[in-house]
Parts: sequence; C-alpha cells; structure tokens
Amino acid sequence: MTQVALLAEFEVKEQDLDLFLAAAQREVSAVRANEPTCLTFEVILLNNEKGRGVFVEIFKDQASAEAHRATPHFIVFFDEIAGLDVRFTPRRGVVLGTK
Repeated sequence: MTQVALLAEFEVKEQDLDLFLAAAQREVSAVRANEPTCLTFEVILLNNEKGRGVFVEIFKDQASAEAHRATPHFIVFFDEIAGLDVRFTPRRGVVLGTK
C-alpha cells in the first residue's frame, strides 16, 4: 500500500491566530488518540511568517485519508474555525518508498 500525504498550507489573520492554533492543537490531539492509521499529523508554523503554517498528514493508505475527513473531531475542527479569517491551500501526494 502506498502511504498518502496531505499537506494543507494555511494563512490566518493575526486577530484569529490564537483561536485557530487552539483548535488545531485539539485536532492534533484527537487525531493522535483516535486514528491509528494516521502515521504523522503535525502542525508546523513557518519561521518569520506570523499566521502561516502547514498541516502535514501522512496516512497508511487512501482509505485512511478519506476516513479522516469523516471523523467527528475533523468536523468539530472546521466548525470551530468557521468564523475565523483563515485560508487553506491543500496539496496531496504519495510518500516515496512505500508500498
């Protein structure tokens, strides 16, 4: 099986940053506690670019990546940030060297 990588670059306005990061931290904790087929789930803040970063997610396979989007905590995360001024740029890929 080929591992699936999901990258979601984000940019959030400064006035919404603390709320966004708190919601992101809850999502990181929920994924790590509830999704054993998610091999990596990190939120990385970019140096010297306040309010910009990227979610780095690696799943065991395509089915795991798709199942992630249906989890209750994923839905709650997007409900929490719905009123914030945030923009996402999603990217998808595969992890080299996996089968």
